[in-house]
Amino acid sequence: MKLQVASSDSSAAVSMWFGLRYPDGSKTKWRPAGFARDPEAIQGFIEAHGAHKALRGYA
Repeated sequence: MKLQVASSDSSAAVSMWFGLRYPDGSKTKWRPAGFARDPEAIQGFIEAHGAHKALRGYA
């Protein structure tokens, strides 16, 4: 998961995408278009990703 944030004094723009790896070894990016207007969904994915890394010992 990648998260980019660009901000100024009065606003912030968030861009988020997931790096997907397929069983055949190929990779692609998936950008969830609907999340751009839903900061709670973005926060949920960030928290879930952090918990996943912690449980796997990557944190």
